[in-house]
Amino acid sequence: MATTTKNFTVLSASAGSGKTYRLALEYIKTALMGNAEYTFTKILAVTFTNKAAEELKDRILLFLEDISAGDKTKIAFIQEGTDLNAPTIQQNARKALEAILNNYSRFAVSTIDTFLQKLIRSFSKDLDLKSNYDIELDTDKVKLWVSQAIIADAGNADGILDLLKECCYDLLYHDKSISLLQNTIEDISQLAITEKAILHLGKYLSLSAKDFKNLEQKLKTENKAIETEYRLAVNQLKSRLKNYGIETSDFQGGASKNAFNFLEKDLKDAPENFKLRLEKIYSEEALFNKNPADHLLHF
Repeated sequence: MATTTKNFTVLSASAGSGKTYRLALEYIKTALMGNAEYTFTKILAVTFTNKAAEELKDRILLFLEDISAGDKTKIAFIQEGTDLNAPTIQQNARKALEAILNNYSRFAVSTIDTFLQKLIRSFSKDLDLKSNYDIELDTDKVKLWVSQAIIADAGNADGILDLLKECCYDLLYHDKSISLLQNTIEDISQLAITEKAILHLGKYLSLSAKDFKNLEQKLKTENKAIETEYRLAVNQLKSRLKNYGIETSDFQGGASKNAFNFLEKDLKDAPENFKLRLEKIYSEEALFNKNPADHLLHF
C-alpha cells in the first residue's frame, strides 16, 4: 500500500511483497523525470543492511537495462504520473544506465551508517575530528582504550589524578583490589556510551574535577548520615532483642553466619547482596534456628 502526499510517499507492505521492486522503480522514475545523465547524483537511497543496499543497486541497474530494452510493464509504471512517452523513457533509461556505470561512486545507494560516515568525514574539520579516524564497533575495546588513556594521562589532566586516588581509597575501603581501578573506569565508560546517558551527560561537560570532588563530598556526607541512622536502628534492635533474652546464636546460621550479623556487615557489601540479605532477614522460616528456644516462640 502506498500513501502519497505532495513530496512524501510511504510504502507499507509485509516481507516478500515486493518493496525492493517498487523502490527500485520509484528511484528510476525520479531519475528519468529530470536530466537522465545527472539527476541520479542528486538522489539518496538508504537501507539498514549492506545486503539490502546491494540488492537495491542490482535491481535499479537491472531494471534500467530492462526498460532500455523495451519492458512494457516497467515502462508503463514509469509513465504513471509523468508526461514521458515510451520512446523517451527508453532513451533516458539508456542514458541513466551509462551515466551510473561511468560515475558509480556517485550512485548513492547505501546503508544509513555508510551515509552518516561520509557526512561526518566531509565535515571532519568543522567537527574537530581527524580525517583518517577509524570506527570501532567493539565496545569492549573502546572501554579498554578509554580506561588506559585516562590512567596514562592522569598526571597531565587537572584534578584527574586526585580523583583516581580517591577511587583507589574507596576500593581499599570496600576490601577490593586496586587492580580493579581499570575495571571501574571501564564500567563508567560503558554507562557513558549508552543512549540514555548521552541525553544527560551534556549538563556535566562544563564541570571541572573540583566540581566533581565537591559533589563526591556531598554524597559522602549524605551517605554518612544514612549510615549513622542505620547503625542507630541496628543498636535499638540489638537492645530490644537483648531485653527478650535473644542471643546472636539463636538466629538461623549460628553465631557467625546468622541473618542478624548481616545487618552489621552489609554497609560495606554490594547493594544487590544487601537486598538479598534483607529479604532473608524478613523471611519467617529463615530468621531463627529450626529448633528455637521456648522464649523465641513467643517473640
